[in-house]
Amino acid sequence: MNFLAEHIEKLLISNDCVVVSSLGGFIKNRKTAAIMGNRIVPPMVEISFNSMLRHDDGLLCSLIAEENDISYKSALALMNRYIEEFRQRLINEKNVVFGNIGLFTYVDDTVIFTPYEANYLPENFGLAPIEVEERRRVQKIGETIEFDNDSITINITEIKQKVVRYAAMVAVVMLVAIFVPKASKTTQYAGFMVNKNDISVEKKRLASDKALADFAKTIDKPLPQTNEPIADAKPQVEQSRNYHLVVASFYQMNQAEEFCAENQDKFGNISILKSNDTPAKYRCITGSYTSEQEANASKTEANRASWVLFQRQ
Repeated sequence: MNFLAEHIEKLLISNDCVVVSSLGGFIKNRKTAAIMGNRIVPPMVEISFNSMLRHDDGLLCSLIAEENDISYKSALALMNRYIEEFRQRLINEKNVVFGNIGLFTYVDDTVIFTPYEANYLPENFGLAPIEVEERRRVQKIGETIEFDNDSITINITEIKQKVVRYAAMVAVVMLVAIFVPKASKTTQYAGFMVNKNDISVEKKRLASDKALADFAKTIDKPLPQTNEPIADAKPQVEQSRNYHLVVASFYQMNQAEEFCAENQDKFGNISILKSNDTPAKYRCITGSYTSEQEANASKTEANRASWVLFQRQ
């Protein structure tokens, strides 16, 4: 069996068709280079079998005679013997592998030929299929959504964190609205209602205190001398902290919030300062100070790259 297949393979390298008498013809079908899935396939040849081709072109018989150094008539008898063995084996076994050319199957008095991959193009010697990887372009939308050519990825964890944070804020506002006393036309003091009798008593006490104060002014008596210093009646005014140590600046409030949440462990005390200009900027700061020198002196390794911003409250 391999005797016939080996000789037919040799002929297919240099011929487009090889006909075997009383069997059929093997035909080469050329295919151009192509991309199949993730493989780049070079030009190739696919073998087909046509059982209707019965006219012997003499190529196979001549090759057998030449290689075995026998006459054409002896080569023809040898070829017919191998063809008959092939037929009997196909009828008995139903499936016969015909060398590297293909597989013959016998089903319901019908012969089916399935070709194997083989290279019958000498000019393509050394060319093999190339495995390639598809280059995917990924585009990111914010911090939670990204999509490529045919899929969308959503980071559910970050969305859940934001939903939980906003839900907690809404819950706090609702609790405050429920438990804070409602305002009314009657005067309130420290969240408790003051009745009318309490108001009149308070007016009488204030009038009495005023009368005593006026009487004390009429007495010309020096104040007793004490060693204790007299307290300054004017409260000291706290200096404004208009110098801020900035580590990041954004045009969106949610971006500033995400930065502060991600870098809380790095900077420790970090907050958001909204600018007075239009459009407003949201700056992440690690502290506010009364002077530029004080702000620069508070820099650490974590915020070494920060800068000082002067902004009035």
